[in-house]
Amino acid sequence: MTGRRTHVMNVEEIERRFHELEKKLKTGAISKAEFEAEVKRLQFQDDTGRYWMIGAQSGKWYFYDGSQWVLGEPPRATRPRPGSPCPNCGQPMEPGTVFCGNCGYSLETAPPTIPATPIAPMPPRGVTPRARGGIPGWVLIGCATLVVIGVLTGILVVLLASRGNLAFLQRPTPEPPILPTPAFPLAWQDDFSTPKGGWGEAFDLQSVKKYENGQYHISVNVSELFIWSTAGQDLADFIVEVEATQVSGPSDNGYGLLFRFQDDQHFYRFDISGDGFYLLSKRLENQWVTLVDWTASPYIHKGQATNRLKVICQGPRISLYVNDRHLTDFSDGSYSHGDIGLFAGTLSQSGVHISFDNLKVWAPEGTVTVVTPSPSVTPEAPPVADPSQLIAQGDELVLESKFEEAVKAYEQATRADPTNALAYARWARALYLDYQFDKAVAKAQVASELDPTSAEAFALLARSYDWNGQFDQALEAARKAVTLDPNYADARAFLAGVYLDLDRLDEAASEAQIAVQLDDQSAEAHRNLGWVYFFKEQLPEALSELEKAARLEPNLWVRQHELASMRRRSEAYVEAIIAYQRAIELRPQAWSYAGLGACYYELGQYEQALTHLQKAVELDSELAGAYAMMGWVYVRLDQCDRAVPLFQQALGLNSDLEEAQEGLSECQVAMATSTPGPTPTPVVIFVTATPLLATPTPA
Repeated sequence: MTGRRTHVMNVEEIERRFHELEKKLKTGAISKAEFEAEVKRLQFQDDTGRYWMIGAQSGKWYFYDGSQWVLGEPPRATRPRPGSPCPNCGQPMEPGTVFCGNCGYSLETAPPTIPATPIAPMPPRGVTPRARGGIPGWVLIGCATLVVIGVLTGILVVLLASRGNLAFLQRPTPEPPILPTPAFPLAWQDDFSTPKGGWGEAFDLQSVKKYENGQYHISVNVSELFIWSTAGQDLADFIVEVEATQVSGPSDNGYGLLFRFQDDQHFYRFDISGDGFYLLSKRLENQWVTLVDWTASPYIHKGQATNRLKVICQGPRISLYVNDRHLTDFSDGSYSHGDIGLFAGTLSQSGVHISFDNLKVWAPEGTVTVVTPSPSVTPEAPPVADPSQLIAQGDELVLESKFEEAVKAYEQATRADPTNALAYARWARALYLDYQFDKAVAKAQVASELDPTSAEAFALLARSYDWNGQFDQALEAARKAVTLDPNYADARAFLAGVYLDLDRLDEAASEAQIAVQLDDQSAEAHRNLGWVYFFKEQLPEALSELEKAARLEPNLWVRQHELASMRRRSEAYVEAIIAYQRAIELRPQAWSYAGLGACYYELGQYEQALTHLQKAVELDSELAGAYAMMGWVYVRLDQCDRAVPLFQQALGLNSDLEEAQEGLSECQVAMATSTPGPTPTPVVIFVTATPLLATPTPA
């Protein structure tokens, strides 16, 4: 294998590749599954170590912030400009030139660079560009010819002068001296026969660190990832040696020793690769700094083989060895002390498995406190969270209307498993039930990208789109969910809801009926069937279905809120007030306060109405309906001078709001004639909230 690393595509290349795949999909050249599989491979890591992916469904960019995939815009590529320093040798270039006068490098062939080059898990192997331009070739050939003639002439002179005494010409060029190995005593050793060594174990879908069969193993299951473990020591001068074996995986990898490790942004790193290269680098403030670039060595055993690695640190001097053969020396004073560690990393291919054995450390006396590592030095890694348990915890919190706590649980689940589509889907549900529709769409999109076969992910994406007013996208997602699982009741229910918003009542009714038939215990099925009945002007049936939904999920605020809204439309104002109060108790939302105020308005309780309507606009200053309803309260109190500004404010938020238009018109007529309208007699009522039965009644 050559020393050149696999090419990593930049943003523009990834986007071009994505559009090529889209065209192939549309023309039938590839299947949807093949398209989605190819798109999943279009990822890269920027200069901050952040991973980026492009969504198969949306075509938008997302970055992984450590806990979730977030919509964003990746850094774009640029080319070096004439007049800037040469990207090959660093010397200044004259403005307007395209060739470096120092090294001959051509800007026309310079590869695009991202402003702050993306960091791979390890510095990539590079190939120095061939110089172009500069001195013409015939001049160089002529000079070389003259030099050869001069050398031959000199040799002839020597032969004539010394008659064959050419011993001085046979002296070999001395190799750079190898620094003497310091005579440090053995400080400690570890054969990894027991976890008491304190290296820690961790398991997730991306990587594994574990003790097994008297060795310490690191497996990396995804591409472009670097996993390490440290010993918990602080050393200045030392010698460290370990046997490292590539158990399996591609040879285009990196594994070895970390040393003078101070934190995850400050340490040195000695890599070897399965294809026979070594590297010395350091981590400095979110960047890799190459000290000795990838270099081939005949001393490295390639492929699935064992190599004995050694690092000697004495002051700023660093010496590297493999299989007792000296590789290189380097001087760098950035870090004078720190921990030691073991690591394995992947490049473009995943699945690297490295085992380590027979670690030995030599150091000056008194610099290491223990001979055998103690578990107290490095605490055992905390148990890895179970994503399924966290998702179940979040689901319980959602049904109690505790959405912030639910979101935290789902976020922890995605940290434990960043590829868990179900966690993102349920996260979206918590967000849209809390009326955070934009955020819900973003999370549901990630879920559908991670698992294109999940009916639930697409169903929740459909609901998120629908409640965000994106009806065409909602229809596509809902149909996809039903196609993936025709017997999934909630998918049918969400499709019915989309049809309602598109004024396709007959199709909505059909899907809602199927949903209830598939699962009579689905609150979503009864909820959407209830709204179908409402649009058919069958209020008793509509009210019955929403009551069933509220009984199935009694502590979900939106069930109480929608039940209250249906009761208000049925002119059952007292019962509506009870449900609104219960909804507010579960989750204080502006819409519930506005509905509660509207009920008191209908009952002539204007002071109570104003109190709750004012609370509504405090929670949501853009709730046009609440301003309009306050305006009507003042109309009934014969105070149009106070009502008109409220109607105008409502129309400023929603110019098509009929109740505001009608109220403003009525006030203008009343103020023109100065004839006060009649004030209805208030109906004094006392309402206390009573919870609904938790168990559904027979249908």
